[in-house]
Amino acid sequence: MLHGTADGGGHMPYEYKTLKLDTSFGIFSGTDFDVEAYEQALNDLGRQGWQLVSTFDINKLKGGSKFIIATFIRSSGALP
Repeated sequence: MLHGTADGGGHMPYEYKTLKLDTSFGIFSGTDFDVEAYEQALNDLGRQGWQLVSTFDINKLKGGSKFIIATFIRSSGALP
C-alpha cells in the first residue's frame, strides 16, 4: 500500500489499494462474466471508503486478459 498527499492546501493524506484479479478462475472464468459478483466486490470496498480510480488488464496471447488490475484510493484519516 502506498501513501500520498493532495497538494494545494490541506495536504490530505491518501492510501491506495491495488487488487490483482486472476481471469483464469472465479468471477472471470470462461465466457461467463459474473457481473453481480464483481459489483458486490466493488460495493464492499466502497463501503470501506475505497473509491475505484483505475482498471487495466494484463494481456496474454491472442488478446485474452490474464489479470485485471484495479486501483482504489481513500483518505487515510491521519495527519501528515
